[in-house]
Formats: sequence, structure tokens, C-alpha cells
Amino acid sequence: MTNDDEELVALFRYSVISEAVGTRRSPAERGLIVRSLASRSWTTPKGEEHHYSRSTIDRWITDYHRDGLAGLRPVPRADKGRGRVSPELMAEASPSCGPDAVGRSDRRHHRPSTRGDPLRAHHARSPRPLGCEPQSPHC
Repeated sequence: MTNDDEELVALFRYSVISEAVGTRRSPAERGLIVRSLASRSWTTPKGEEHHYSRSTIDRWITDYHRDGLAGLRPVPRADKGRGRVSPELMAEASPSCGPDAVGRSDRRHHRPSTRGDPLRAHHARSPRPLGCEPQSPHC
């Protein structure tokens, strides 16, 4: 995103919150205004219609009060281009807890019968880490 694009986004965000930050208002008055702003549809600089939540609008107001217009510029994601968990770490954790392991919801539908075996019934109810095989000694 170029500086001009960031500036457009900041100005757009200010146009959304300007009614709430223009003059001193009580928290109750500002709350009513923010609810009203959140109920509207906004046309973004890209020409898309969008609704913003009250928490987003409140965050923009806080950012504006703290840093001025610069606080309304978009912040690049710190994790951009990276996966959430590397496959190597998953494989190290346990061979049966990898991405191909059966998840909890699948296990629930394919659980073997525990009728007549109280110990097996207890283990079937015990919580296991998500993605672990029931037979795995690591889970």
C-alpha cells in the first residue's frame, strides 16, 4: 500500500468518526453516535459498501485521540506471509498430531463402543489436544 493509499484510508476513517470526535460529548452521547455510525453503510475509497462494528469505530476514535490522523492509517499485519503453525513444529509435537490427524468432531462420530468397559469409557470422555488420535500415547 502506497503512502497515498494509506492517507486515503486515514481520511476515510476520519470521515466515519468525525461526528463523534468533533466536539466534547458525554460518554452516553458518544455511545449513541457510535451506535448510529455502526448502523450505517459506508462506501470505502475502493468503492465497496461496508459496515463497521461499534468496537472498530471506538478503536478508530481512540487511535485518533492518541495519534491524530496518523493513528488512522492502516497498520500492516505482523504475520503477513507466514502460516499460523509450521508443519515442522506440528510433526515434532507428535507424529499422530499432525495436520492429517482426525479432529475432535470426527472422533466423536467414529468413537468405538465403550459399553461394559468403565476404564475405556473414562478415557473416551477425557479431553485430548485437538487433532490427536485416540490411540496416541502422546495425547
